[in-house]
Amino acid sequence: MALGRRDGILLIAPLLVVLGSGCVVFNDECAAPADLIDPDRIVGYLAEDLSVDEEYVRTQETEIGDLITDAYLDAFNDADNPNYRPVVPPVDAAVENAGGIRDEGFCAPVERLPGDDTDPPPLRRADLREVFPFTNRVVVLELTSRELYEVFEHSVSALGDPEDPSRGFFLQVSQGVELTVDCSRTPQRVADGQIVQAGERVTRLRFGGVDLLRGDDTTVWRVATNDFLAQGNDGYVTFADKLPLHSLGKFSFEVVEDYLSLNSSEDAPYVPPPLGRIEQVNCE
Repeated sequence: MALGRRDGILLIAPLLVVLGSGCVVFNDECAAPADLIDPDRIVGYLAEDLSVDEEYVRTQETEIGDLITDAYLDAFNDADNPNYRPVVPPVDAAVENAGGIRDEGFCAPVERLPGDDTDPPPLRRADLREVFPFTNRVVVLELTSRELYEVFEHSVSALGDPEDPSRGFFLQVSQGVELTVDCSRTPQRVADGQIVQAGERVTRLRFGGVDLLRGDDTTVWRVATNDFLAQGNDGYVTFADKLPLHSLGKFSFEVVEDYLSLNSSEDAPYVPPPLGRIEQVNCE
């Protein structure tokens, strides 16, 4: 699927679903919400297509995941963002479950021709809503270093699984997060709402250049995420007993919309930062 538009047609690069197009034919299983206000309003510009392919976003760091989580972080921390008030103390990191990023689309896909390097067209509000069909809101939770290891162990527990390595609970992460995963090590297991096997795949976890210690139950960090995860869904039992400190009061797609409106223009489209937040070892 693609976000943005090129001649009104949804684009799919060979073997890669991309964000950078619009709609001609609606998919009955994922139609544009009837109550979406001003669906054709331009909300941003992309310098390149962003893949929202399910297998891609559920197994590794992606450009679309970086965009979403950076938007969450910016909304809580940027004093120059006119849409929100910064929180004190600031938020340390943001995460988004890959299952919240959808590629079903409500458009008819066509294959992009090899060598097509045309700049993506303007991004519409409906395009963003297509990728974020859920009514999740963005909140902030406090977690200790130990609890964050639990969270990220769950995130990477299915990587390398020969039967189903792409799971919706895989987390995309914001700038400032550095995560190293070794899939040859023991994965976390969750059963009946309890962690029954701790997991030891996360070999490095850093926030803002600071190493988190696996057994540290004293140092507290503030993490932004959607309220679906904050309620303990998708197997995130560590989140279940946490009360949100802050809430933006907006849906996820609206937060990303605000971010793109401020950080992209026709003359200066959004350029994804280089990948490198999540390093995977032995996960092929």
